[in-house]
Amino acid sequence: MRTLITFLKKVINILKSLFIFIGLSDKEVKVRTSTLKSTSQFLNNLSSMTLINKFNSLFENMIDSIVYALKNDPEQGFNALNAINSLADKHPKYFKNNVDFLINVICQVINEESFESKIKTLAIEIISTISASLPVAVRKSNALNSTYIPLLFKLMLDVDYQKDNELSSWSKGVSCYTLLLSVRKMKKTINLICFTQQERR
Repeated sequence: MRTLITFLKKVINILKSLFIFIGLSDKEVKVRTSTLKSTSQFLNNLSSMTLINKFNSLFENMIDSIVYALKNDPEQGFNALNAINSLADKHPKYFKNNVDFLINVICQVINEESFESKIKTLAIEIISTISASLPVAVRKSNALNSTYIPLLFKLMLDVDYQKDNELSSWSKGVSCYTLLLSVRKMKKTINLICFTQQERR
């Protein structure tokens, strides 16, 4: 293991260049998505956070690749979201310095009317996963207070009875809201947001 870590330290810049300048910048959606999945899997297999954090510069490129995939091929975009959700579950601390950026992008996904409910549900799941492990970082996010929580309420109320007979958007919104309330130190923040939203009406 020590030999592998030593080797990776020597080739980090080469790996980052390959991921960013070749795979994560490719115009072909499948290539970009495959690179994102490979990058996520690669990071998932690392155990040292010190080593994982060496790849922080990849984060925005990875998230941008999700947006690119969703716009050009929603199914590939869904696969890209899955890869990021897997990484969030295994190494949530990798997201710590980019919580605001991530939430802003997730809000764009949730707010896009053309995306299927499964895409929005998975996007919400990513934030739920991060919230459970990084409550303080999420709570301090400006995007959480100004955009994400209001969008959750919108999602809970925006039910299409013709396409959503089981009220999945409502139940998902409620379950995510409940999860956020259960996260340590999050309840006070969300209740304050709810009060502020009510005062604006």
